[in-house]
Amino acid sequence: LGYRADNVKVIGCRVIRNGAVGIQGALVTNLVVRDCVVTHNNFRRFNPWWHAGGIKIIPDSHGVVERNESAYNHGPGIWFDWCDSGRPITIADNHVHHNTAGEAGLFFETSTHGRIVGNRVEHNFRRGIYLSASQDTTVEGNTVTGTWEKRGAIDLS
Repeated sequence: LGYRADNVKVIGCRVIRNGAVGIQGALVTNLVVRDCVVTHNNFRRFNPWWHAGGIKIIPDSHGVVERNESAYNHGPGIWFDWCDSGRPITIADNHVHHNTAGEAGLFFETSTHGRIVGNRVEHNFRRGIYLSASQDTTVEGNTVTGTWEKRGAIDLS
């Protein structure tokens, strides 16, 4: 999405079968990812606990990820990591399913001001929704089913 990009919009795209990550961005402000299909990414099997999967947004980025399908990725379906700029992050109305490896289907790590609402999170590895070392975040109205490893449907550790 570009390094330090502003007002980036990814709308109605099909992002399928890419080597490591389907959609990624660093220091992106006012991001919108909407109505996309993001599937079968990280087919090259890079380390899913480091940087891989469907959508991964890293430091100080903020914006909206909504109404996407993120599925069958080898790594988290949607992952915000170190996004603690103080600006709001909304992850809403996504269908996140059948993502393997990594920490969760929907992973919000060391980030702040999140609003994780109305997502369907189904049949993911390890955890459904995982908030790790994150603050000032709301998890509301999500449906989480069929988490494989049973570490938690929703883990707020």
